[in-house]
Amino acid sequence: MISFYKASRFLFFSILLSVLVVPVSAQKTEDSIVRKRIKADYKKYSKRNDKDAHANHLRILKEAVMQSFFNIELACYTVLVEDHSYGHIGSRSLDSVLYYCDKYESAIAVLDSSKFTKNLSSRTAHHYLTKGNVLTNGFGLIEPGLASFFKAYPYIDKNDINQLTKYDVLVSQTYTIKEQYNRSLQLLNNRLKDTIQMNDATKKLLFINLAKNYRLKKMPEQSFTFNNKALFLANKSTEERYKWYVKGKIPYDYFLFGDYQKAIDSLLAVRAYFKKIDFKPGLFNTAEGLADFYFAIGNIDKAIYYGEKNIDFPFSVVEVSKAHGNLAKFHKAKKEYSKAIFYYEKENELIDSIRSFEKRILVNYSDAQMKLIHEKQKSIETTYKNQLLEEKNKAQELYSLIVTVLLIFVLLVLSMLYLYRKYNKSKKDVVILRTNEKQLLEEQIRLRDNELDATAIALSQRVEVLNTIKKELALIKDDNPKLAQVNNTLKDLILSASDVSAITDRIESQYPTVATELRMKHPELTENEIRYCLLTKLNLSLKETASMLNVSPNTVKVTRSRLKKKMGIDQTLSFKQYLDTMYMETAASVS
Repeated sequence: MISFYKASRFLFFSILLSVLVVPVSAQKTEDSIVRKRIKADYKKYSKRNDKDAHANHLRILKEAVMQSFFNIELACYTVLVEDHSYGHIGSRSLDSVLYYCDKYESAIAVLDSSKFTKNLSSRTAHHYLTKGNVLTNGFGLIEPGLASFFKAYPYIDKNDINQLTKYDVLVSQTYTIKEQYNRSLQLLNNRLKDTIQMNDATKKLLFINLAKNYRLKKMPEQSFTFNNKALFLANKSTEERYKWYVKGKIPYDYFLFGDYQKAIDSLLAVRAYFKKIDFKPGLFNTAEGLADFYFAIGNIDKAIYYGEKNIDFPFSVVEVSKAHGNLAKFHKAKKEYSKAIFYYEKENELIDSIRSFEKRILVNYSDAQMKLIHEKQKSIETTYKNQLLEEKNKAQELYSLIVTVLLIFVLLVLSMLYLYRKYNKSKKDVVILRTNEKQLLEEQIRLRDNELDATAIALSQRVEVLNTIKKELALIKDDNPKLAQVNNTLKDLILSASDVSAITDRIESQYPTVATELRMKHPELTENEIRYCLLTKLNLSLKETASMLNVSPNTVKVTRSRLKKKMGIDQTLSFKQYLDTMYMETAASVS
C-alpha cells in the first residue's frame, strides 16, 4: 500500500513539473540561442568601420534592447559613437555622438554600485576614454574631452597597469595639443617607473607619445631613443602596418638632427608602403611631414604638393585646420597671396567650426537630453502598457494552467481510487488463497506424518519381535547346526530391519527442507545425528526409537539430550517442538 501511494504521488508531481517547467525551459533555450547569435554578430562587426558595419551595428543594438542584453546594448552605443566620429559612414555628426554617449550614460546612471561588475566597469572606462578621444581629436573639443577622460578614471581597475597607462597617455595627448609639453612629459615619465607589468602594446604607446613630446620640444636625442625603443617592440609584432607606423616617426628625428635628405628619403619609403595598402592615417601623417621637410629645404612646390594631399583627411577637424594653415604659409612664401588668403579663410572657417562646436555642445547636449526625456516618457508609457498586457496574459495563462492542473489532479485521484479498490479486492483474494493453501499444506503434513509414523512404528515393532525370537532361541541348548544357522539368519534379519537408512531417506524425501535447514543451521551435526533428529520429528517414543536403532532406550535419551545441548536449543523447548517449529517456518517461507 505504501509503495502504491509513493508511486501515485511521484506520477502526480512528474506531470505537474512537466506542465510548469518544460515551457519555461524551452523559452530559456530559445533566448540563449538568440543571445549567442547577437553576441557572434557583434563580435563580427565591432572591428569594422564601413557603412555596412554601421547598419549592422544599429540592427544588433535593436535586437539587444529587445532581448534585454545589457552588455551588448552598451557596447553598441560605444561603437556607434566611433561610427559618427571619424567619417566612416560618410559624414561626422557631433549630435549623434552626444546622443549615443548620453544613451550609454543614462543606462548606467540608474544602476547602483553593486551592479558594476569588473567587466561592466572596464566597459564603462572604455566608453569614457573613447568619448574623450573622439571629442578631443575628432572635433577639437579639448576641455570636454579632458572632462570625459577624468570620468573614466573611477571605473579603471587600479591594479591594471596597462589600462592606467593608456588613461595617462590619452590625458597627456590633450596637454600636448594644448602645447603643455612639460605637463604631458611629467605624466608619461611617471609611467616609466613601472614598465615590468606592461604588455608590449602599452609600452609602444607610451614610448611613441614620449618621443612626440620630446620632438615638439626640439629634443631629438630623447625623441630618437624612445622611437627606437618603440620600433624594437614593433619588430617583435607580426603586424607589418604597425612596424611602418613607428618607422614613420623616426624621420622627424633625422630632420631635427639636420639630416634633411635622410628624413625625406625615409618618410618617402614609409609613404610608399602606406600607399600600397591604402592606409589613410599613414598617408596623412607622411604628407604632413614631407610638406614640412620640403618647405624647410626651400622646395616650396613639393611642400604645396604634399600639403594639398594633407587637406582631405576626414578624421580630425584640428589636423585639417592645421593643414590649411600650412598651405596658406607655403603660398605666402611663393608670394601667391590670393591662394594664401583662400587657405587662411578655410583655416579660420574650420577654427570657427570648432568654436561653434564648443558653443553648441551644451545646447545640443540639452536638446539631446530633452529628446531623451520625451523618449523615456514614451518608453515608460509603452512599458507600462506592455506590463499590463503581460499581466493580463499571465493571469489568463495561470488560470488555464490551474484548470489544467486541477483536471489532471481529479483524473489522478479517480485513477488512484479505482486502482485502490482493485488493489483491496485483489488483496482479499490473496488472503483467501493463502488461507486455503495453508490449510491444504497442514493437511498434507498431517497425512505424511501419520504415514511415516505408521511405517516407523511398524518397523520398530518388527525389530522388537525379531529380538524376542532371538532371545528365545538363545535359551534353547542344542548343538544342532541348523539351529545355529537359523540364529545367524535371524541376526542378519535383525540387522537389516535395524538399518534406519531406508526410513530416514524416506523422511528426507518427505521433509527435504528439514534436513537442508538442519545442515544449514547446524553444520556441526553428523549424518547419524541428523537421522536422530528426523526420527524424533516422527514423534516416536524412546522405546520405539531404540528398537529401530537396536540400542537401549537410555542411549536414545542421552543422545537426544546431547543433541539438544549441541544445537543450543532453549531448555524450555522440547527437542520435538524445536524441530516442528523449524519445519513450519521453512514450509511457510517456501510456500
